[in-house]
Amino acid sequence: MSCFEELSINIASAKIHSTKTRVKDTFLMQKQNDICNNAEQIYKLLTHA
Repeated sequence: MSCFEELSINIASAKIHSTKTRVKDTFLMQKQNDICNNAEQIYKLLTHA
């Protein structure tokens, strides 16, 4: 969640599904002006955190 906060992304809701060996997270984000323009930065931050 700190990654989203750092990028000023508002999460409307979150779901976490888990099984014995896998976790699947789903986030519903509020649409914001720069979210599409910063997609590469968002991917980098979320995958390297």
